[in-house]
Amino acid sequence: ERLGKLLEAASGSGSSEAQPALLELLHQIQHELQVGDSDEVKQVQKKLEELLTAALLAEPAPPTSKFICSAFCTVYARGSRTTMYTMMELLSSWISNKASPATSNASRVAILQLLGELCAVHGTSMINLALDAIALLIKQTRAAEPPLRVAAWSALAASLTSAGGLPVASQQEMLKSIKQTLTERNAPLELRVSCLSSITPLAKDTEGFWQGDMFETLSGLIVKCLDDPLVGVR
Repeated sequence: ERLGKLLEAASGSGSSEAQPALLELLHQIQHELQVGDSDEVKQVQKKLEELLTAALLAEPAPPTSKFICSAFCTVYARGSRTTMYTMMELLSSWISNKASPATSNASRVAILQLLGELCAVHGTSMINLALDAIALLIKQTRAAEPPLRVAAWSALAASLTSAGGLPVASQQEMLKSIKQTLTERNAPLELRVSCLSSITPLAKDTEGFWQGDMFETLSGLIVKCLDDPLVGVR
């Protein structure tokens, strides 16, 4: 009942002008999702997903995006996972298709973040979809917009923790992107740091890590970063 009332109060709060109010509502909703009855979560899940999706497309600020991702993950943990699979496909289509309702970088960054978090939390329940999402995230690390690249690397680092290993083709594509990013001239600090954050989960779950050129290539890139002029990279 409490969750239902919060959703009613949240009606119309998804605009960018109402970010502070939306952030507070999402904080309360997340609390109720964690402590409330799972049956109630299932009863209001459709309306909740609609609210979260609208907020996702409303150019959310980073704190708001964090709560959106957390709420989505909790909904699928405590409610029904039936719609999670279609949501993954929808989110991926919004990133890959030009005719997407996610027209701002802020919304696209939030979508990338959500893809990563859903893979991290629920990846073992949707292996194929998670691997498809990871392949998309790898492509986004070469996007034209730096904020999207940073978000894609961070999402990759999160998603790889539950991937259970990547196909060889994806491993090689990711290795190529890592090398491109870390050797790119004048790459911003946050881009290089987010790229580096993906190396450990990649190495941890790479099949044949010690047999191919993966170890040698990654270790060589990391050693070079130790001499980087940027303190944050070192």
